[in-house]
Amino acid sequence: MNIEIDKIISLFKKKNFTGAKKLCEQLENNFINDANFYVLYGVVLFQLGNIRESIKKFDKSILINPKNPDAFYNRGNALSKVQDFKKAISSFDNSIDLNKNNPEAYNNKGSALLELNDFKEALVNFNKVLEINPNNFSARKNKAYLFEKKGDYEKSIFELTELLKFNKKNFEVILRLANNYFFLGKYDEALKKYEFAYKINKQFPGIHDGMLMVKLCMCDWNNFEELKKVLENNINNKSFNVPPYTASILFNSPEIIYESTKKWVDEKYKEISKTNIESFKNIYSIKRKIRVGYFSADFHDHATSHLITRTLELHDKKTFQTFGFYFGPNSETESHKRVSKSFDKFFYVQNYHYKDIIQLSYKHKIDIAVDLQGHTRLSRFEIFLKRCAPIQVNFLTYPGTSGSSMIDYIIADKKLITNDMKKFYSEKIVYLPNSYQPNEEEKNISNKVFNKKELGLPEDKFIFCCFNSHQKINPSTFNVWCRILSENESSVLWLLENNKFSTENIYKEANHRGIDNKRIIFAPKVNINDHLARLKKADLFLDTFPYTAHTTCSDALRVGLPVLTREGNTFPSRVAASLLQTSGLKELITHSEDEYINKALLISKDTKYLKNLKKKAVSNKIRMPLFDNKLFTKNLEKAYKQMYRRKIDNLEPDHILI
Repeated sequence: MNIEIDKIISLFKKKNFTGAKKLCEQLENNFINDANFYVLYGVVLFQLGNIRESIKKFDKSILINPKNPDAFYNRGNALSKVQDFKKAISSFDNSIDLNKNNPEAYNNKGSALLELNDFKEALVNFNKVLEINPNNFSARKNKAYLFEKKGDYEKSIFELTELLKFNKKNFEVILRLANNYFFLGKYDEALKKYEFAYKINKQFPGIHDGMLMVKLCMCDWNNFEELKKVLENNINNKSFNVPPYTASILFNSPEIIYESTKKWVDEKYKEISKTNIESFKNIYSIKRKIRVGYFSADFHDHATSHLITRTLELHDKKTFQTFGFYFGPNSETESHKRVSKSFDKFFYVQNYHYKDIIQLSYKHKIDIAVDLQGHTRLSRFEIFLKRCAPIQVNFLTYPGTSGSSMIDYIIADKKLITNDMKKFYSEKIVYLPNSYQPNEEEKNISNKVFNKKELGLPEDKFIFCCFNSHQKINPSTFNVWCRILSENESSVLWLLENNKFSTENIYKEANHRGIDNKRIIFAPKVNINDHLARLKKADLFLDTFPYTAHTTCSDALRVGLPVLTREGNTFPSRVAASLLQTSGLKELITHSEDEYINKALLISKDTKYLKNLKKKAVSNKIRMPLFDNKLFTKNLEKAYKQMYRRKIDNLEPDHILI
């Protein structure tokens, strides 16, 4: 009999899993009471991807011999594979009880705990592995991932650096180090690691966009066009996926962004797409309130909260019941306190597995789930891929298509998405009558009176400004700005101080273009109230392209500062245009570099024109609908009602015009 088992093991070692399975099928009746045979049979099925069947074999082994640690261990691995992590942890515990010296049982238990965001217990298990074997590579790598997931990038970097002692050229470790340095804002170290990883494997997905993004944050434009072209070719050839934000910040092409986003979603979430969860059962009725759930990691001192809180407060409580699902960092800010109180019910789900968030949504019978995160870094998009509500909506934070058929609608307006661009969106379009962006009627603006001298600004020069983050500034945009400065020597450019590398590189790039560094002035970051007050000292906001100003545009318009933009073909390249049109300032929307430059020079050299523009911006704040939040909320609610009505009538989602 052992000879037959040896044959199975031999086939297994040769990775002939199909042959091993056939032999197991033939021999099963001979080993009907052999617990070890069923462990082997289960492992063969696991390797073939027949996970559910493998679990049955492990269960059979345990039934025969409940004292076999290997059966529980392998059962835990299989349960983890089907993402039943709670049962997996229990199975690993049984294995550990029977054999306390198996480091892999602790390691895999820790991985399952990490999937459930139980960081404390996961760390205990990874440390236990390292007690048994200080050189266990997998456990240390898992520790690094744990700290990264918690946002403790310094500790993650320490663990990854320790891993390099095993192999200084470990590609995965070097790439993870690069990402962690990037998240910390240590862009010089991040770039070194990306470049090192690039030398090891030039074809690996993520290398080119990682290098390009860190270089954009540093305003290091060496090889910019070359790297951009590589990404474009890879998107067009479908060679590998590019993160949606990277594509959006680089390309003025809705087709490129759409194709890259679809591929990125398919690749990033392919394992989750295979999993099954219990589907929701919802009873629709026009007689009860519509339950709207808002899902975000940004319910704190963040632009998203600053934009949407007033809308949440204004929701019609007779018709709607609102639920907040918060998976961002712990926060004690006033913004967090205010936004959390704006909901009827507010849930802290930072440490929830995505399946548990979905079940919580089911429990409260959410009708409309609004994804306020999209494809941003703290996204929990898997919640929506498995449908946490009958109606799912993409709104506000991420400016573009989700690239997924699981999202039914995207909130937009006719300026953002024209009829000929609909085909580049996986969602049906909700066209609000004004801008898609909600804005409070009033914001607290500091009473502090700034003078130009204390801000480092000259008294007798025209003040161009741009307070967009520096990754939005590309060589083409900067060329245009320098042409404007060259044509109007009595002007300066006022920028946000972002990081020391971008400051140094912008000075260097200005010099290369014949612009004196003294004409580039950097403003330190301050609280939003002071920032709004100091904005009044600028004369004209020069927008970036193709990723235009969003919240920074509405902030400028709020204080009467004109914003000059160039309208493109993509969602992020048209946001500022949407805000300007809604503010009655269409004359500040341009459509080419030359038109943009000529308009900037006209405004900067015609004092009367500038004065009239500023006067118009101030008066239109009251007269035009951009800051009419009550009207915005009513229109958004009309959209929600139409979505809900279609669901009641058993109709598929369709474009909605409010």
